[in-house]
Amino acid sequence: MDSQTNGKSLTSLDANIKSSHSIRFYFNLILRNKVPILLSLSVGLIVSYFYAYSQVDIYSSASSLRLSKPKENVLENKIFSDFESELPERYINNEVEILRSYAIREKTATSLLDSFQIYKGKLSFSVLAQNPENPVEPKSKAQIANTLPFITEISQKRGLDIVSIKVESPSPQEAALIANCYAEAYADYSLKFNRGHLTLNREFLEKQAQEKYNALLQTEDKLTNFLRTENVVELNSQANSIISLLSYAESDYNKAKIDFESSSKALSEIKNELDKLDPKASVYFESKITDPYVNELQSQIAKLEIQRDIIKTGNEDIIKDSKSLRDINGKIAELKRNLDEKIEFLKNGAMSNTPDEVRSITAKYFDARLQTSQFKIRENLIKGYMGKYQEKFNKLPAQIIEYANLERERNANEKIYLMLLEKYQEALINEESQPNNVKIIDYGKAPRAPSKPNRFLIITIGLLIGLGLGYGFALLRNILDVSVKSPEDLENIGISLIGWVPTFMREPKAGRHTHSEQELILAYNSDSAPAEAFRTLRTRLQFSKLEPEPIKTILITSSIPREGKTIISSNLAASFSLSSRVLLLDCDFRKPRLHNIFNMKRYPGLCDYLFGTVSLEECIRETSFPNLHLITCGTIPTNPAELIASKHMQTFLNQIKPKYDYVLIDSPPLATVTDAELLSSYVDGTVVVSLASKTRLDLLVNTIDTLNKINDTFIGVVLNNFDYQATYGSYYKYYYYYYGSEKSKEKNSANGSVSTSSNGSDSKSMSQKNKPS
Repeated sequence: MDSQTNGKSLTSLDANIKSSHSIRFYFNLILRNKVPILLSLSVGLIVSYFYAYSQVDIYSSASSLRLSKPKENVLENKIFSDFESELPERYINNEVEILRSYAIREKTATSLLDSFQIYKGKLSFSVLAQNPENPVEPKSKAQIANTLPFITEISQKRGLDIVSIKVESPSPQEAALIANCYAEAYADYSLKFNRGHLTLNREFLEKQAQEKYNALLQTEDKLTNFLRTENVVELNSQANSIISLLSYAESDYNKAKIDFESSSKALSEIKNELDKLDPKASVYFESKITDPYVNELQSQIAKLEIQRDIIKTGNEDIIKDSKSLRDINGKIAELKRNLDEKIEFLKNGAMSNTPDEVRSITAKYFDARLQTSQFKIRENLIKGYMGKYQEKFNKLPAQIIEYANLERERNANEKIYLMLLEKYQEALINEESQPNNVKIIDYGKAPRAPSKPNRFLIITIGLLIGLGLGYGFALLRNILDVSVKSPEDLENIGISLIGWVPTFMREPKAGRHTHSEQELILAYNSDSAPAEAFRTLRTRLQFSKLEPEPIKTILITSSIPREGKTIISSNLAASFSLSSRVLLLDCDFRKPRLHNIFNMKRYPGLCDYLFGTVSLEECIRETSFPNLHLITCGTIPTNPAELIASKHMQTFLNQIKPKYDYVLIDSPPLATVTDAELLSSYVDGTVVVSLASKTRLDLLVNTIDTLNKINDTFIGVVLNNFDYQATYGSYYKYYYYYYGSEKSKEKNSANGSVSTSSNGSDSKSMSQKNKPS
């Protein structure tokens, strides 16, 4: 149980460590690239700020419309019609598209032009004016209609039957005016659309009534002139009966004909509306309506109604026979019940799979189609009866026929005119009582504050874009940069890291050291973080190999030139000399530099000794550090590699080893020449110096592989010039905590310190005492 718990704890700990490493990687990436990131952030802030405050203030105003299903007129409206169901989504989407149509925009533009002339000089105009700076002339109607889609947003409020019309303009009053005119234009369009077939019927009846009125006046004039010229006073009873029947039939025929034409026009209008929703719907419903049984019932009803009307106006004996009238009325009522049942059955069957948004117009189409069919059947039947009465009428005397024709025409025109006048009034009432399915529930108001631009959001986005571009640059730079940037880069690929040396300023204290010794950090700032780093390296190298023998000879090399191996060698040797006897060899026979660091002459040196021109004692130099001796390069040879590979070199190293605790060798870069490879076979351990943010990782890996192939002397890598302030900011804080106070004390006690010259002489005498024989 305990082992399982420990296993889970270790797994959780590994996950946390990986997570912290990932977070630290991104954090270090920001620290290493803080300059470009801050620069990008600043540019984003400046650009977004100027962009935000250079934008014109935009004001928005919105009007709201409530949509409902198209209703019947008030006179035909059903009980409880106010309890409406939710509108289908497709119906509202159709209305939104109608709102966006050019027809509505053109109607709105017309209204806006009228408002512009009324409010010109009273309100500020920007969108409607031809020149916003001098809003005197408005744009054309087409220009305004084409501009509206760019400043108008039409949307449905979620879950509601309410549509919002939002308008944006630099002028708050103009935004409210456009929103209100847009809403009113759509409401007026919707009302006219709902009253379309009723208006068409009313206009048709109005035109027909005027024509029949004019025809009635002409007929009365003809009849008056005929009576004056022919001296006809009255007709006999037979002629009166025939004329009365024929006049009634003709009047009824004209009425049926007008009803048919009016119904046909309404049917055509409804069919056009239905075709807009579904082009195939009218063909489908037509096949359902044209039922033989329905046509037969309509024909029988029409015949009985005509017979009933003839009986009422014909022979008085028949009129008195109430039994005949009751029988006919009973048959008509029964046939109408059968017809209604059949029509209801057909209507339910046809509309069972009809979408909700099409049902209302489908029901209107059914009723109009059946009514038109019934009017046509009645018209044809009355026309047949008129033929029978015309035959009897033609048998009358010529003078009586002419008089009868005029009288019949006058009676027919009078009845038709009165009938049309009555129907016109009904149509007018029906049209006016048709309600609108669009209600303006909220008019737009002039806003007090602008809605755009959101300057805070623009600046925030600018900052985020600047940060994103800066961090993107850092990521791209990190991907393209294959150099070693931090200790983690080495540890992640399994390279042994001895330690890292931070960047340090080479500024010695005045009067204490010469210019050439500025690179010796231990000489002028022994309490600094870089000095402490060299002490840490010393300790780790001392304990890097204990078996079979402790490490004594250490080679310090690098992959490529200018990675700081000479600085590392000199400071590391100075660090070793604090507690041990140390010899520092300059084996870089190509570009030696140790003599410059210690402010000495290059010759005589090691090459001179190997050539046998000087003795060993003449080569060994004392330094300002106790226990630290230096052998410079000497005369630069023409064949450095052969000299290093010679037996004299091996003999020299074997001879010098017993005289010192540690021998540190500074060599040329391994990737450029073979000197370091030869020297690595003579020493106990090899250290490779890598320059942070410069040494390529692949070159470093190749260098280590080369050393491992020769022997097993490779100890590890020292990361030089590592900017710990950028990567490990907290370490910099701790450094000031530990070392800041010491520096302050040193500055305060500068007057009481021992003179540089005496200090130097003491060091020199101590070095002479420790010089090996």
